[in-house]
Amino acid sequence: MKLAYKFLDHIKDHNDFAVLDTLTLIQGNAETVYFQLINKRSVDGSFPDMRYIPDSTAQMTVTFDHIDSNAKISRVATMAYPSDDRSIWKVDILSTDRISNNSMKVSLSENSGLKIRSVLPASTLAIEDSGSNRGFC
Repeated sequence: MKLAYKFLDHIKDHNDFAVLDTLTLIQGNAETVYFQLINKRSVDGSFPDMRYIPDSTAQMTVTFDHIDSNAKISRVATMAYPSDDRSIWKVDILSTDRISNNSMKVSLSENSGLKIRSVLPASTLAIEDSGSNRGFC
């Protein structure tokens, strides 16, 4: 099994959402980022990805790496629909967070911390400048 995550958008409920190849955020905007755990069954797409349902006590840590170690962020993600679909998680980004492109690292802890694994991205995280920093070095 190759555990991965895909970004989600236009979420109405656990069965009504759009899967994104690229999630684009604006630097300085507060956002709630939704993502779904998947079992990436093939690299070439010959087998469809399947959602991955962790156990009900699973915990998720999301880290946003940054070249400035003081700007590195680590947050606990929560299940968006714990009683309906434990594959969908969410994490909040604050307006003061300094997020970089493709900096999101996800770690899943299951079985009361006995099994911890990294979750690979299957989508791209793109960060655009809000415009307030344009023209400055």
